[in-house]
Formats: sequence, C-alpha cells, structure tokens
Amino acid sequence: MVWRVTAELLYTRGVTDATYAEARAVLGEQRLFSLATIAAYYEYVSMLLNVDRYPLPVDASPAAAAATRALAILPADELYRAPAGSVTPRPMIPNDDAARAIAALGASVERDAELPRDVRDVARSAVLLEWNRLVDRAVPRTAGARAAHRFTGELLKTRFVSDATFATALDALGERGLVNLIVLMGHSNIRCAQQALAGSACVL
Repeated sequence: MVWRVTAELLYTRGVTDATYAEARAVLGEQRLFSLATIAAYYEYVSMLLNVDRYPLPVDASPAAAAATRALAILPADELYRAPAGSVTPRPMIPNDDAARAIAALGASVERDAELPRDVRDVARSAVLLEWNRLVDRAVPRTAGARAAHRFTGELLKTRFVSDATFATALDALGERGLVNLIVLMGHSNIRCAQQALAGSACVL
C-alpha cells in the first residue's frame, strides 16, 4: 500500500480516489498523511544528493560502486504517468505537528536576506508547474532569477542538473543562496504533495 501510494504520488502527482480509499482503510489517516509528507521529503533529499553528486562511502562494495556507475538519467516521459483513475477533491488531513515543522522550514528561507523575492518566486513557480503539470512561460528579469529558473526547471524535469547549470546558479546565488533555493523547493514540494493527497491542485 505504501509503495502504491508513493508511486502514484511521485509519478502522477496525485492519488486516485480508489488508492486513497484503500490506503486510508489500511494505513489510517495520519499514517497516510505522513506517507505523503515523507515521500515528498525523500524526493527532495534525493534531488539534493544528485545536485551534490554525493559520493558513495569509501568502504562501499564493488557491486554498489558498479551499480552507481550504471545509473542513467531517466528521460522525462519515464518520470511521469497519467493517473489510472479519477482524482477528486477530498478534505485535507489535519496534522498540527507537521504543519508547524513545515512552516518553520519555509520561514527559514522566506527573508530577502536569504533569497531575493524574485528568486523565491521562481522556485515556487517551478514546483507549482511540476505538480500541476503546466507549461512554463516565465521570463525572469534578473540574473539571479534567470539562473534559478534554469536550475529549478532542469532539476525538476530530470532530477539532476548539469555541471554548467550548477556553476551558473552557484555564481549567481552563491553557495548559501543555492542551498536556500533547494530548501525552498523542498518546502514547496512537501506542501504540494499534501495538497495532491487531498485531490487538489497545488497552491503556494
């Protein structure tokens, strides 16, 4: 059940009515809510590790090292699937503890000192486009927003960024700014997943 909900959420950006009803019966509301939150968090952490080109431990087995070298970036059409059933709006599952933790994460990067407003807008817009399956028509004006636009778009479409895209974003935003950009993307990703669980389009 956990696999089914997670796969639907991350591949279709929604959870069908049938899957939701069965998962709610099997897992209960709070576990189902936690599952959606954790799935979106792990997706965000995985993208962060991909951006960092995070290495294997030095004591990794030869088989693990070979498997890592064999990894390939999936084409966009393999990262998405059409929902296999109806998805209709349902009440959000309340969870005050999660709401407070997610609000605190968002507040940590919502100041102009952490990221300029136009860069924050680019990050939220990119995540909204991803979850709502919309076409990007943005034309950022500043160099920082343009770098963020390229970085966020590439990361969300492929779950990786090229060395050139990374270098451009690092140059425009600095190391702290780039980390904060990714944190804001993760915060937005979690909020969108929770709304998708409720059968709703994401609103940030």
